[in-house]
Amino acid sequence: MKYIKIKLSKEDKKQLNIAEKEVSNTQLLKRIQCVKFKDMGWTNLKIAEFLNVCNDTITDWLKAYSEKGVDGILAWGYEGRPSFLTDSQLEIIKKRNIAMPFDKASEAVDFIEEQFGIRYNLSWVQKMLKKNWDCHTKKPN
Repeated sequence: MKYIKIKLSKEDKKQLNIAEKEVSNTQLLKRIQCVKFKDMGWTNLKIAEFLNVCNDTITDWLKAYSEKGVDGILAWGYEGRPSFLTDSQLEIIKKRNIAMPFDKASEAVDFIEEQFGIRYNLSWVQKMLKKNWDCHTKKPN
């Protein structure tokens, strides 16, 4: 992926600070903070770990900001990247979880990697399990 450099001007910082005070959605706040952290010299990986999102998400947010400014990161209509898992693979995960519920989300992460060769971020798998099947693992991690 292309490295995106962010160097904020005083006006850029002012716009971000105004937006930060006006938004109440935590996802949008994370996007604003992402840009500010990048300007402070943080790596994408450090930002991703701090904001509890995957590294690709950070890249997407920074790209949106570099192309469209504050409006680019505040656009709520962003759909995100398409899943690497097919519908049939999602069905396999669902059936596995029904037959033998995952004790931890990390167990689901390992299952996906073993079965399909795809490594997902733990927080994404937790959200996927809850969103798609209202599944909750027995333990938090």
